[in-house]
Amino acid sequence: VVLVHAGGLCRRLVTVDAAVPIVAGMDEDDEVKCVLPAMRKDCEPKCSTAYAHYKACVDRITAKGHGDCEPYYFDWLKCIDKCAMPHIMEKLK
Repeated sequence: VVLVHAGGLCRRLVTVDAAVPIVAGMDEDDEVKCVLPAMRKDCEPKCSTAYAHYKACVDRITAKGHGDCEPYYFDWLKCIDKCAMPHIMEKLK
């Protein structure tokens, strides 16, 4: 079972025959925990500059009453994902 984090949920990406456990000692009823949210959380401090730019934009938009901070938000997420990706790949191997 390979889990990916999508839309706030961990979703099963690949499933081999359900009767055959993928991990030794793993039963069909065993709960699989998605580690991506924790890895992303650990990377947030490394992306504090990108978050500061996003937060400053949100404050400006809140004061003005209109606008868009989407590019800053995606820059922040890109930084977090770039930091987390090597750790995720280690878990998938």
